[in-house]
Amino acid sequence: MEGDSEGVEEQGVGELVRVSIIAVVIVGIIVSLVGFYIVTSASLIPYGCMSDSDCFTTGCSGEICSSEDVFSVCIYLPEFGCNQYRNCRCVGGICSWTNTTEYESCIETL
Repeated sequence: MEGDSEGVEEQGVGELVRVSIIAVVIVGIIVSLVGFYIVTSASLIPYGCMSDSDCFTTGCSGEICSSEDVFSVCIYLPEFGCNQYRNCRCVGGICSWTNTTEYESCIETL
């Protein structure tokens, strides 16, 4: 009888571990998505523009194209160095990056 209760306890612990792992994975995905949003979406949405002259490079690492100063998480990724070859422009009323062949070449060398 004692052996049976140990099996049940082990099974309960195994289930708890499985649920804990799933929870950690879900939290990790959420944190990743939020981080991705903070780093990338600011260059797509934040402030409107009327012309290219309204847009400029901003963010802690110069990774954001916007018509307003935008604060970002101060991380640096190697691809940010290639941003010097992109154009920060007004596209459809939204400040946005447009890539150049130089930018594409730079990214390929990373």
